[in-house]
Amino acid sequence: MAIELVLSFFTTVAFGIVFNVPARTLVGCGLIGMFSWFMYGWITMMGISPLIATWIASFSVATVSGWFARIAKVPVTIFSISGIYIGCISCNNTSAILFYLCF
Repeated sequence: MAIELVLSFFTTVAFGIVFNVPARTLVGCGLIGMFSWFMYGWITMMGISPLIATWIASFSVATVSGWFARIAKVPVTIFSISGIYIGCISCNNTSAILFYLCF
């Protein structure tokens, strides 16, 4: 799990670089992405559905992103988009969640 957390940090930072977030917020974005992946992984290890785990992790990331945005005095979307997209959406099996929702 530690390697996955480090990789999620760097993946989120790279996502932030691609989408041109301010350089002073890149570490915060990476921490949010790492937190997002940790929440998702921890909740699914407890045996909870990936759909519920994604919802809980996304809600947690939205809350923490708001705190980081107030501290850095930047819009909350800088942290929430990179944290939720990388940590909760692209890192898990999105197709399985969509299948679960549709059928």
